[in-house]
Amino acid sequence: MNWRSLTLGCTVLALATVVAPSLLHAQESNAPGARCKEVLVSADPDFAPFAWYDGASLHGASVAVVTSILQRMGLKFRVVYSGPFPRLLAAAKAGRIDIITELKATPERHDFLRFSELPLFENPSAAYVLADSSIRLRGREALAAYRVGVTRGTAQGGDLDDFIAEHLGVDIGPGIRENFEKLAAGRIDIFISPYYPAEAYLEASGLQAKFRAIKPFLATDSSYVGWSKASPCSARLAEFDQKLAAMKADGELARALDLADREWREHRGDAASASGPIEIPPR
Repeated sequence: MNWRSLTLGCTVLALATVVAPSLLHAQESNAPGARCKEVLVSADPDFAPFAWYDGASLHGASVAVVTSILQRMGLKFRVVYSGPFPRLLAAAKAGRIDIITELKATPERHDFLRFSELPLFENPSAAYVLADSSIRLRGREALAAYRVGVTRGTAQGGDLDDFIAEHLGVDIGPGIRENFEKLAAGRIDIFISPYYPAEAYLEASGLQAKFRAIKPFLATDSSYVGWSKASPCSARLAEFDQKLAAMKADGELARALDLADREWREHRGDAASASGPIEIPPR
C-alpha cells in the first residue's frame, strides 16, 4: 500500500512506540476539575496503521504524531490502553483520558470532545465484498438489498452513518478481523469499513486477493485529534493546534506512516504465524 498517497494534516520526525499502562492506574493523574499534571493519551486499538494495540503497547502513526506534538509543547504525557473503541469513547467522556489520537468529529462526539482545528488525515469508507462476488453497487441505496456488517463504534463519516442508521439493518462486529471472517463465511454480503485500516489488515494478513473494495467509496471524511471536555488539559488545545499547523507545514509525516506500515505488517505477520490465516470456505 502506498501510504504516501494519503492526504494528511500533520508531520512527525519518527514513529514512537509507547508502553501503555493500565487506564485504571492512570486515571488518578487527571481527575476532572484538577490541574493538568500530565496528558493521558489513548487510541483506537484496532485502526492500523494509525493506531493499534499489540497486547502490551499502543502503536501507530497517530500515536506518534500526537506524542511528538506534546513533546514539543513540553508536556508530560503517558499513553494508556483504554480497551475497545466504545470503552475509549466512554473514558474520554468521563475525563479519565485527555486525548484520543484520531477519530471522526461526529455531532454526538462534539458533546464531550473538543477537536483539533486541522485534520490529521482523510479516511474514506468502502464496501468490501468477496473478490469473486458479483455485487456491484449503483449508489448507497443498493445496500438495502444485502446483509451488511459494520464494526461497533466506528464512524464512517459524511452522512453515511445517518444513512446506515435510517435505512439499513446491520450486523455489528467487534473488529475488522471478525467482520472479514463473517464475510468469508457468508454470514454477511458486504462489510462497510474505513478503507485504510481495512487495507492494512488485508495486506498484513495476506488476504488482499480474497476481498475487494467496491469503488467509488461510499464516503470520505477527515479524522481529528479529540480532547476531552472533562479534562483540565483541554485548555492547551490552542497551543496544540499551533504546533500541529507548524508540523503540517514541514511535511514530515510520510516517514512516520512508512514506519507504522512496516511495523504493523511485521506485527500481523507474527500473529498470523501463531494463529493461522482466515479459513476461506469453498463456494
